[in-house]
Parts: sequence; structure tokens; C-alpha cells
Amino acid sequence: MNTLGMGTFDLTNNNAGDAGSLVATSFDAFGRQRVSSPSTTLDLKLNNDFNTDVTWSTSTSGGGAIAHTQATASVALTVGATASDRAVIQSRSKGIYYPGKSLQIMMTFVLGSNSSGVTKRCGYFDDLNGLFIQQGEDGVISFVIRNQSVDTVVPQSSWNGDTMDGNGMSGITLNPEAAQILFIDVEWLGVGSVRFGFVVDGKFILCHSQHHANSVTGVYMGNPNLPIRYEISTTGGDPSSLKAICSTVIAEGGPDSVGRTIAPSRGITEKAVAGNSWGELLSVRIRDAYKNSANLVPFNISVLNSSTTDYYWELVLNDPDMSSGTYVSTGTLTEFSINRTGTPTGSGFILASGYGASVVGSPSQIYFDFKSVLKVACGISGVADILSLRVRNMTIGSDDFYGAVTLQEEI
Repeated sequence: MNTLGMGTFDLTNNNAGDAGSLVATSFDAFGRQRVSSPSTTLDLKLNNDFNTDVTWSTSTSGGGAIAHTQATASVALTVGATASDRAVIQSRSKGIYYPGKSLQIMMTFVLGSNSSGVTKRCGYFDDLNGLFIQQGEDGVISFVIRNQSVDTVVPQSSWNGDTMDGNGMSGITLNPEAAQILFIDVEWLGVGSVRFGFVVDGKFILCHSQHHANSVTGVYMGNPNLPIRYEISTTGGDPSSLKAICSTVIAEGGPDSVGRTIAPSRGITEKAVAGNSWGELLSVRIRDAYKNSANLVPFNISVLNSSTTDYYWELVLNDPDMSSGTYVSTGTLTEFSINRTGTPTGSGFILASGYGASVVGSPSQIYFDFKSVLKVACGISGVADILSLRVRNMTIGSDDFYGAVTLQEEI
């Protein structure tokens, strides 16, 4: 016997695929005993603020509403009695799957009592792909695997592990009106296994395992790089709510820096910036074909002034004063523009900033690590976030500027 901090398990039964055994949860999705150091790829707490500029994206329709309460470290998603009411919150960044390493998702929430016509979902998913728990219009709790908008729904009565109806190994009955800790671990590789369960009284209770190898003829889920998402919708019925609390996505064994490095720049094309004015040097975004499965992580910027003018630079997310220009592909999943139209005014969400000294031919070269803080991606609407490098000329006369941004593409 061995104690792993989550109950006492008989490790002589080391069948990680045994969905009915508590011992299975002491092994990751690839059958390795959980002794590795977990590395967080998404960290989503609600104890301070609900940042919709960088961290979260939201969507409501009809009478759907979203409200953050700092005192309870949670967000309430609510719908009324009108058909088509809907509320969704979704992380802007994606969790990144590393082949051969188990990906673990953990989430806390309160589903609440069943309301006729209301569907509630919490998990690692978007409109096309994902893994989540669902409380359906009829109140049935299910685990769901989504592949290219097609849902495979496994109701609680069909779970092949602990059904948490009081008759399983744990003897526990799942209470949707109480706060729950959901865990999902993923052996993707396109055709691997997925395991769903809950943590109760410090014990990991494995409820259902869905196996695919030697069974399917294609991938069970088209994209393993997904956001955290909570959603509620109704076809008409009683008002209802869903409480989102906390969530994380963890690479078990730590991530590897496997993304490609790109370095879009202005090249030898200068940007004339009038005195005491802003000028945008460069903007970068994920191409439409990849915006649902990738993140961009900036780690270096370079700004060069061709004269002796002092200047101030900013790296900013989603500058609302700039409209679309001509975007050029970097040859990978990213595209950039050096000719967006409009006049930056200093608005948008500032991620980094600094000053350039008046030395001819000496560029500002700034390195930073945004890996655990910022991953540029897209929102629920599918509109890609735009990362821009802009500069403010701090003197009277016009001057020419050049700029470059180095990023890693997390895929």
C-alpha cells in the first residue's frame, strides 16, 4: 500500500485503464505513476478580477448575463425564461497538448438545480472540439466528447467507472447543487484515451474512461489545443444559473518549447511618425485557419529610430483605433501587417512599454517572458487578437522608425 496524498491505494493493481478502480488515478493518461512535476499552461482564477481584455472572452444573447463577484471568487452565468437566452465565458488562450505527455484539466463550478429546457456545460472545449460535463435540458448529467461539432454524449447511467449515484465504489452521490471539482486527463495522440472524474474529500474518483485506440479509424477529436469554457443556454423554461469558480490546464511532466519562432518586422521600410504623435510599426495575429488551435507568445521587441529623437514604445493588445490593413503570411500560422490604417491614440491594453534614448543607430532591444502571463489567441467570436508595436515620437519634428517583434507559435 502507498499513500499519495489523495487517499490510500493498492498500487499492486496498476492497471491505469481500469475505470472502476481508484488506483487508476495515481497514474497519468499514459500509465506513468504521478511523480512528475506538473507544469501549468493555463491558470484561471476569479478571486481578484474578471479580465476580458487579456484573459477571458464573453458572449451573451437574449436575457443571458454574466456577473463577477470578487468576494465569492466566481462568475455567475444566468439565463431567463426566454428561448435563446445564453451566456458563455471562455479563456482567450488555449491549453497546449504535448504529444506523449498527459494533459490534465481541473475545474470547479456549481451546476445548480435542473431547470427544464436549460443546458449547462463546463470543460475544455469550443464550438468545434472538446471535452466537457453537461447538465442537459432533462437534468441528465453526462460527459461529452466533441469532434468537429459532433457530440458523443455519455449519460451518468452509462459511465463505466464510478457512476456516483451511491452505488459505485466510492458510495458517493453526485450533487449538482454543490460545488464540484471536475478532472479530465487526456492521452490525445489523435486516438488515445480520455478519463473523466471528480475530486471529493481529497480522493480522485474515476467515473468514465473513453478508449479509442484499436477501435476508431480516425481522430476522436480534431484539435487538442483548446480553451477553458463555461456556458449556459435555454430553449425556454425557468430562469437558471451556473457558477464558474476556478480552472487550470496542466502538462504532466512539464512542457517543452516546441513551438516555432518567428520574427516579423518592417524590414527596411521606415515608418514616418510626426512630432508628438503615435505611429504603429507592426501588427501580428494568428491566421484564420489556425486561430482555434494556437497561441502566440511574444518574447522580444526591437525599435530603431533613424535620428536622435527620444521616443516611447508600447506593445499593445487590440488597439481599437486601428483598422485592418494588408496582412502578409510569415509562411507559418502567423500573419503580420506594416500598413494598417488609422491613427493610434494610446488606447488598447498595454502589455509592455519603455523608452528609447537619442542615440543614432542604437535600437531598443527588449526581452521578456510572457509564457505564463500572455498568450495571444482569439475570443469566442473567432476574431483573432491583434498584437501591435507602436511608438510615440517625443519631439517636434517628424522622424523615421523601424520595428520588429519575435514570437513563439504554440501549436
